Amino acid sequence: MDIYGIIQQIIHDTIGTPVDRIERYSTPCDLSLNRLDITEVVMAIEDAFNIIICDDDCFKTIEDLIALVSAA
Repeated sequence: MDIYGIIQQIIHDTIGTPVDRIERYSTPCDLSLNRLDITEVVMAIEDAFNIIICDDDCFKTIEDLIALVSAA
């Protein structure tokens, strides 16, 4: 599974959003994520990839999260 697929699965497992709704250019607003949801998703991504994301607000889309993981 690629980074995008793993992030989709993390979001689905963490907040229950159907995987088919999680597109590369989806925003937190598109996915109805509140601040707590965003924090939980970021923490799960950090755990899954063994990285640290410094600021929950540093991404605007799922593609931004993919870039953060790829750069780590």
